[in-house]
Amino acid sequence: MTNDDELKTMLQKETEQLDNLIHNDAELVGYLRTGFSTGMRGIMYVAYGCAILFSIALIWSAYQFFFAGTEEPVFWGVCLILSFQAQTTTKLWIYMQTNRKYQSEELRQFLKAAGKL
Repeated sequence: MTNDDELKTMLQKETEQLDNLIHNDAELVGYLRTGFSTGMRGIMYVAYGCAILFSIALIWSAYQFFFAGTEEPVFWGVCLILSFQAQTTTKLWIYMQTNRKYQSEELRQFLKAAGKL
């Protein structure tokens, strides 16, 4: 086998590995599953549950504020703003934890690959 054939074979293997990495990480669902692979799996379940509850509260508060015609629009407006803030904060925390885990995995893969060079 010549050097050109060896180089082509090595580049083909690296291309396949990179394609697999890119293909696996292209989906948002796959990215969000990364957050559940940590030791904080239980807390992530609680955070997703809270995000769902805050979404329900947001929808209910918006309905009451805009369509129900109650005599307390200020109360429902405040509830709408608070539920929106709570939902946004919870989702931001979920994405931050997922990103932290994702970046640590990428760093480990990079260090592992750099050690092979």
